[in-house]
Amino acid sequence: MDAGERRNAFRLISRTSDACGFESAVKAGEHLIERGHPLDEASLATMARRIAAGEKPYEQTAPDLTGYDVFMKPRETRKRKEA
Repeated sequence: MDAGERRNAFRLISRTSDACGFESAVKAGEHLIERGHPLDEASLATMARRIAAGEKPYEQTAPDLTGYDVFMKPRETRKRKEA
């Protein structure tokens, strides 16, 4: 992160910690950043509320959605591979 991004991240954590508690806000920020998600106010606040309510999303594994990739391909591509 550059200086501006860090400053924005600290502001978001500060605002979120006022509503959800500092520990929940920091854990939420860590969770989002570790998984490559952008740190925005909506994502941080939602995750922090979940953590403050007792959920532990950072201990859950993400579901494997690769089976759905076939639906994102054009129909012609799917037919050629099946044949």
